[in-house]
Amino acid sequence: MRCLHEALLHCCLARGGSIAYDRSCGEFHPRAGRNVALLIDLFPRKNHPLSEFAELLYLLRQHGAQCTFFFDWELVRVCKKTQHLCEVLRMISAHGHEVALWFKHAFCNQSASKVRQDAIEALHFMQRLYGTTVYVAKLSLATPSGVAALQELGLIVIGDCPGAGTLTIPDSPQLLTQTQEALEEWTAIGRRSVRLSVLIDDI
Repeated sequence: MRCLHEALLHCCLARGGSIAYDRSCGEFHPRAGRNVALLIDLFPRKNHPLSEFAELLYLLRQHGAQCTFFFDWELVRVCKKTQHLCEVLRMISAHGHEVALWFKHAFCNQSASKVRQDAIEALHFMQRLYGTTVYVAKLSLATPSGVAALQELGLIVIGDCPGAGTLTIPDSPQLLTQTQEALEEWTAIGRRSVRLSVLIDDI
């Protein structure tokens, strides 16, 4: 499925298009424009070296690129205020990138009121412990009631596969190489990588 999304993205950009965002389903569709969204998923992977993360930030800065890092909410809650996580979150904010939360199936299978309550706790947690304001949420199971509950909190909500106009790269040992390839291709055709919230604000 990811290959299909990347093929759609390449086709859209090669034709000089960007995206439109359908808030009702959290998906993206081609439209005129030049901005694209790079999403780093499942971040940070276990034992992700800070030196590698610093290289990634340098690469993004070289290309004038911003991106959105998706953190698994359950893992963040378990790790709490570890030095490694605090440093990563600090560096993301300091370099103008964006922290987003990924809520998985157990969270999504709750009632709309419980989804809303747990999301409020998650947002307060991120602000209180890390000084990070979250604007974007990803749902593994994007039910209409769950999406509506999060949108009421002012969150931009996307599904597990947001679609054309975005590129999702999972955090892995190949992250640097895959990111560099994407940025070089976008630069060559005059496209710019922005945070997901900025992209949607531009629509």
